[in-house]
Amino acid sequence: MRNRRPFYLASSLEMTLLVTDFVAQVDYPARVNAERSYHVYAMQSLSGRALYIGVTSNLHKRVFEHKHHRLPGFSDRYNTVLLVFFEQYSDIRSAIQREKQLKGWSRPKKNALINRTNPLRLDLAIGWYESHAPARTSS
Repeated sequence: MRNRRPFYLASSLEMTLLVTDFVAQVDYPARVNAERSYHVYAMQSLSGRALYIGVTSNLHKRVFEHKHHRLPGFSDRYNTVLLVFFEQYSDIRSAIQREKQLKGWSRPKKNALINRTNPLRLDLAIGWYESHAPARTSS
């Protein structure tokens, strides 16, 4: 095992390079078929203490709703704003079955699943949303 300092102690340049490389590997749009698809996903709080498991037919929209607290409930209350895991299904019944399975798992088992694909728990939705801030005008 390599001797690494925890990722939160990395310099901002190291983190930028790490996140950029990781997001390039995930490339969400390339992983989603044009056909109807459903996703089982996990959102984590910034503190890492809360984990929300859900299913949706529009992952991009649903993650936006989590990040901007558009719907009241568990996710809003516990600030689960980091997309740390998702799986794609072509059948809604399979997606719902998988969501129920994951919700029934112990926390260590859920963590092991997430850590296999996203060991640093980086936000997989980085780069999905453009800033909608108004453009500055010169005075």
